[in-house]
Amino acid sequence: MNDSNKTKPKIPQGRCPSCGRSVYVGSKPNIADIIICTRCFAELQIVDFNPIILEWASDESDSYEYDDVDYSYR
Repeated sequence: MNDSNKTKPKIPQGRCPSCGRSVYVGSKPNIADIIICTRCFAELQIVDFNPIILEWASDESDSYEYDDVDYSYR
């Protein structure tokens, strides 16, 4: 049997929406898994499997980042 006729296993990858690089998502990816792009270090989230679609991961804490600031005038 010729090895060149064998089908190579598909590596699960998605495309980074920031820089366009193919990003490996692991051997058993799940919806909502967080992945880091190795080129631009964007924090991405798996949103679909067929094909694998990555979007920027939302961080709900961002909206509360400035809650401890005192805006009163002295």
